[in-house]
Parts: sequence; structure tokens; C-alpha cells
Amino acid sequence: MVSYTEPEEQLLIYRPWQLRLTGREAFPVQPTGAHRRGHMLVVALDGFSDRTRSETLVGGEISVPRQCFPPLPDGQFYWVDLLGLEVVDEAGTRLGRVSDLTRGPAGDCLAVTGTPPLLIPFVWKSTVLSVELESHRIRIRSAEETLPGAF
Repeated sequence: MVSYTEPEEQLLIYRPWQLRLTGREAFPVQPTGAHRRGHMLVVALDGFSDRTRSETLVGGEISVPRQCFPPLPDGQFYWVDLLGLEVVDEAGTRLGRVSDLTRGPAGDCLAVTGTPPLLIPFVWKSTVLSVELESHRIRIRSAEETLPGAF
């Protein structure tokens, strides 16, 4: 399981969980405990106490209802809300759409599909000027001004 929460253990505070297996409808699962194993978070689920039954969950996707998300301070966003947003620069030039987000050693980056594809550092008010969820748009500083030659 890959957790997109920070810290990833925070996933355990959300209830209920929905688990979707390939080709099946989502169904509720209840975490009963967790522990770290190396860099992984191992979670025990109610009703899945033996290894054979637990292996049927491999590749499943866990989700939580939106109403479980806590409110965020200004300048912070849930990644799921940024996917698909149009990216424009200060002049209004369309650069593409957010196709993915990545976490790197220097911070989060927006992967933008366009011509050319871009990887834009998500640095609030420095690179990213605004996120306009209502109009499905992210405004960034011009590429040349922000990181000359890097885009």
C-alpha cells in the first residue's frame, strides 16, 4: 500500500476505508492495527487475519470519503484536487494539465502534460501563484522567470 498522507501513518485516523480490488466494487474494511516494517506500513484489517486471505487484497486501492479530510491552511492542497487542473503562466499561456504529482528531495512537483511536458516545482507564491479550484486552473510564474532553462 502506498499512502499519500503525511505522515503516512495518518491514514489510520480516517474512517471508514473503502477497498477496491481490480474488477470488483469497493467494499468497507476496518483497520485494527498497524506497525512499521522497514520503510513500509503494515496494516491489519478486520476479517483478514490469515495470510492466505490477506493475499487476496494485493493490488487493492484504499480510499476514504472526502468528508473525512481535515481542512487545510491557505496554500496547501490535497493532491487529488490538483490532478487535471489546467496550468497557465502569468501571461495566460496554456502550458498543459496536471497529470501527476511527485515528491522529490527538494519538494513536490507538478507533472504537466503539454508540448513540451513540464515538471514544475510546487513552491507556493514563488513558482505557483494561485490554485483556482473553482475555475480548474493553476497559475504559475513564467517559466523563464522562475527557473531559466529548467522547464
